[in-house]
Amino acid sequence: LHSSAGRHLEGKQGNDMRKHVMMTLVDTEHSYVESLRTLIQGYMRPLKQPDSSSIVDPLLVDEIFFQIPEILEHHENFLKQVAGCVAQWHDRQTVGQILIQSVSSILQQQSMRENKEKQALGDLMIKPVQRIPRYELLVKDLLKHTSEDHPDHSYLLDAQRNIKHLAEKINKGRRSAEEAEREARVIQEIEAHIEKTVGGKKDRSLFLFSDLIICTTLKRKSG
Repeated sequence: LHSSAGRHLEGKQGNDMRKHVMMTLVDTEHSYVESLRTLIQGYMRPLKQPDSSSIVDPLLVDEIFFQIPEILEHHENFLKQVAGCVAQWHDRQTVGQILIQSVSSILQQQSMRENKEKQALGDLMIKPVQRIPRYELLVKDLLKHTSEDHPDHSYLLDAQRNIKHLAEKINKGRRSAEEAEREARVIQEIEAHIEKTVGGKKDRSLFLFSDLIICTTLKRKSG
């Protein structure tokens, strides 16, 4: 009897911890959704107004905020699902399927409770990238309090693998973007250096090597 009572208590504590983790997810997901709404309502939509076209090209606005509206819609739906789970929580509740579905949807797209007025554009733009590691920690915490015989255990393991795959894909994309940005800066520095040191409208010859560029002035012999 004592052993049975102990297992029951342990199971109840595990279930309580699982629910606590999910309540934390609902809270942080709500803040995240609000940040995305701020990004769209406070920055993207004003910049797309006709009277803002002199400030920035509307096509450039779409490029800067690429897929942000779709990301917002995705997370609004995800928030409704996890909030619904918490609202009807029971000891055999599963959440892994929702996480798997959510991550799969993000992959198919290829892809802090603060005063909104204090959030800079850069801080808001980085939030979708920062969100994935939070999900990794969430699943790790859920697995800690989910026994192997719980119906959610296998789903959470699948969700953990999918989230890890998504994180690796995003990191790879960020590295490629950073490399392209570095290359563009180097080219700009070379252009600025040539304009500064050479100047004028004389004929030039460029000698390109694997790690060196030589810019020379042409001297023409008379006759």
